[in-house]
Amino acid sequence: MENRKIWLKVRVTEKERKTIKRKARKAGMTASDYVRHSLIHSRDGTINVIDTTPLRDAVFELTKQGVNLNQFMKFLNTYGVKAFDAERAEQVLSRECDLLLAVEDALSALLREAENGNVFIMKEDGAIPAEKDFQ
Repeated sequence: MENRKIWLKVRVTEKERKTIKRKARKAGMTASDYVRHSLIHSRDGTINVIDTTPLRDAVFELTKQGVNLNQFMKFLNTYGVKAFDAERAEQVLSRECDLLLAVEDALSALLREAENGNVFIMKEDGAIPAEKDFQ
């Protein structure tokens, strides 16, 4: 991340300062980040903040399902194809594919919006991703 060494001073009233701080807090940003992103990256003065928690949860769920799938394959290798319910297996595999496709679609849409500068994505640690993180 590039070090910011240049100051830009803006005079505001106490009420304006409180409003900026409130809006920044609501967006999960510092006042400086909020003002910077509002002025540089926003077309209409709004900042769209994306909560990636549901996507992280979906990835976690996919990981768990991958473990289940691995156990299923081990079962098949151990006991053979005749020992399982083919209809149930098809349901499980279909659900896995649907979940994977949904996560892939969501991540692709999120990446497109970030590349277009239409959203602000905050990392778990509160850091602001550098533009190179989206390329």
